[in-house]
Amino acid sequence: MKKVLILWVAGILLLTACAAPVSSRMVITFTVDEKCTMQGPTTIAADKVIPVDIVGNIKERGNIGLAILTLDPGKTIKDLQALQSADQPSWSQKIAFYSFPSDDKPYSIDLSVSHGPIYFVCFYDSPVTKIGALGPVEVKE
Repeated sequence: MKKVLILWVAGILLLTACAAPVSSRMVITFTVDEKCTMQGPTTIAADKVIPVDIVGNIKERGNIGLAILTLDPGKTIKDLQALQSADQPSWSQKIAFYSFPSDDKPYSIDLSVSHGPIYFVCFYDSPVTKIGALGPVEVKE
């Protein structure tokens, strides 16, 4: 009986671990050396709210910007990274764009997407310049 109870508890724990949410907080940081980095999950749940903190530390550049995109089939993060322009490429679909002061304070957004993968493109202004592309972040149903 004791072995059956242990196996039953172990099974429940395994099932619970498998059903654990794939979503948690993301942090995107703009650094003084004009780069952007992402910390957090590389997979999120579809249609669930994911908190995202955006922190800018490019003090002489004014504002930072963050575009959230999906890409057409056949396009990858390498295509986004290779872009020299700050213009949205024709092979992408914009989900959202945010702009915040670059004052080393965290600004939070709530991200909820129904499909993916999604990608992030980082900008600063004065003049508007693309400084990086991050992703993919998979979106699971």
